[in-house]
Amino acid sequence: MRSQSGQYIPKVFVTTADGSKGIEAITYEKLKADARGAARELRKKLEEVENILGEEAEEEVEEPTLLAETQEWTNSEGTKITAAIKKIDGSNVIFLINNQEVPYQVSKLSEASQRQIKELLNR
Repeated sequence: MRSQSGQYIPKVFVTTADGSKGIEAITYEKLKADARGAARELRKKLEEVENILGEEAEEEVEEPTLLAETQEWTNSEGTKITAAIKKIDGSNVIFLINNQEVPYQVSKLSEASQRQIKELLNR
């Protein structure tokens, strides 16, 4: 931006972390005259933007499509695994445990759990 005298007016530009949205531009004069006031205004603006972006982000979050809801599975050693099944990828089942994808070999599951997984594939 140029002033009337043709010189550039320095500014501070604040954007979202990815730079996709401009949040605020503060002139050097405003910072120099009232830095605390400019900081208060910027904090207020950031809170507004955070609320708006937070609402947008909540709307965009999709629940993962699951092959099986969270339940107990048993491995061949008798250990219980509490997990949902997100997908089956070749010889691995992709468990979803605490929103983390955990690959696990189907062959390491008990016969009963393997039967359940085969039934899921045949749906």
